[in-house]
Amino acid sequence: MADEVTRLYSYAYEVIEGKIDVCHEVKLACQRSISDLEASADPDFPYYFDAKDGIKFERFAARFRHLEGELAGEPFILMPWQLWAFAQILGWRHKVTGHRRFKTAHIEVPRGNGKSFMASVYAIYALSCDGVQGPQVYSAATSQRQARIVFDVARDLCANESKKFIQGFLGLEIRAHDIQLRKRKDGFTNRGIFRPLCADGNRLDGLNISCAIVDELHAIKKRLVWDKLITGAGKRPSTLVIAITTAGISLESIGYDQNSYCRKVLNGDIDAPAFWGCIWKADAGDDPYCVETLRKANPCWDAHQDHEQVLATMEKARLVPTERAGYLTLHLNQWLANGDSWLDLDRLVRCRDTLNIKDFKDLPCYVGIDMAKVTDMAAVVQCFYRDEKLYVFPHYFLPSETIANSNNSQYHHWQEQGYLHSIPGPIIDPAYVLNFIEGMCAEYDVVTLNADPALMDGVAMPLAQDGQPIAWVPQAWKLSKAAKALQSLILQERIRYESPVWEWNARNARVVTDRNENIYVCKDVVNSTNLIDGVVSCIFALHSLVPSLYEGSGTWYIPD
Repeated sequence: MADEVTRLYSYAYEVIEGKIDVCHEVKLACQRSISDLEASADPDFPYYFDAKDGIKFERFAARFRHLEGELAGEPFILMPWQLWAFAQILGWRHKVTGHRRFKTAHIEVPRGNGKSFMASVYAIYALSCDGVQGPQVYSAATSQRQARIVFDVARDLCANESKKFIQGFLGLEIRAHDIQLRKRKDGFTNRGIFRPLCADGNRLDGLNISCAIVDELHAIKKRLVWDKLITGAGKRPSTLVIAITTAGISLESIGYDQNSYCRKVLNGDIDAPAFWGCIWKADAGDDPYCVETLRKANPCWDAHQDHEQVLATMEKARLVPTERAGYLTLHLNQWLANGDSWLDLDRLVRCRDTLNIKDFKDLPCYVGIDMAKVTDMAAVVQCFYRDEKLYVFPHYFLPSETIANSNNSQYHHWQEQGYLHSIPGPIIDPAYVLNFIEGMCAEYDVVTLNADPALMDGVAMPLAQDGQPIAWVPQAWKLSKAAKALQSLILQERIRYESPVWEWNARNARVVTDRNENIYVCKDVVNSTNLIDGVVSCIFALHSLVPSLYEGSGTWYIPD
């Protein structure tokens, strides 16, 4: 059995030895699995690895045949990365109870790597061969049509095999809208079902899930759906909810939420022994328009991907900006905020840091204020300039009812982490924001409070009467120089921030350029929920800060 363990771990070993070029997250996932295997020899480590589960699934998968492409009709032989992933998910068990260790799994991989086919094979396995009494297996997606992809592939897989195997051995009955298990053994009939589910959170109550497979998690916007699936899976000791997805273009989705959670687990920021995840993608800084990056991001690249079509897509994306979002998300598995961002996101992320605003109390503070319409987000951003860098401290405000009812699954987390203020009730209360600004002015050396006069009712007049340095800033094109200054700071990696809300705003920001190459920062579309308030407030503050820097060291650079 030791040889089989080594075989099941061969992909992880080759990654750590540098024989396979992969992204940072895959390396972390492989190292985690190897470290756990070594730790399992310690009697105090609560889990053990059973190779039999991975081997059983591997042999089961080989009983089915590919349905499409050059491999149509050939047995489904798990590739090393697939074998390693499912051996990990299925093979780790608790030493005391014997129950499965991992309750939730996250597999994120670009298009063309057999996600749906792999998920369909596992769905049949979970229904018929996972040793569960009364199994309830579901494929869930953002629409009934998407949810049926995994189900329909599973149905076609069964239809291509003999009745003796499907009905006689597995005990499955294939029907139009579900697959039922009727398997009698030792006088007992084990009954189960596999069916597709549309991701409507209000219709998922009462499920007793043994396995849920979520296809294309990035397209599901409401966290309620995911939470209901997790709750439904919590009623059994060895259940599994597995998401198999690509990246998407909404940083508000539960898909990005889970992507962020997975990265934190892999980085060791969160201890989650019941969660398994791995993300195959291109690293930040990789050249997106070369074969080496595609091979790195796509674990099936050297097996049976259609290179000609993908390379044509790559070349088109290189030449046509509007094609880049689809290429980067689908083929390099990189998350974007509704298409092409104005700012260089790779450099932006490298500017993220852990900060303490108290360290800047003695420095001049430049503030930008972007007040909100009735139920929208308000932002107050403090900016400090020190050691040739801009330090950004944003403060966000939303009505509590907006947070509760929003499709943005991140709002609750940001509030819990202290990055977002919740104002009781259904609307933005100017008095709440005013009180915050007054406290800030009392504590910091505020040089200016730059704001848009259009939405400052209830805030500007009390501040002015109190002698605070409130100032109106011009709008649209007249802020071009300040906007370009922000862009320049990010390009030179001379900005520091901590807030994930501000990073989300920055990812959402787009620009319109006039014939004189002035730029105007805006959202992707009017009334979009992809907000940019913190970036706008930062630009308001820079409107006053940029001239003072011109008079200073002379190192400020604004791109043409």
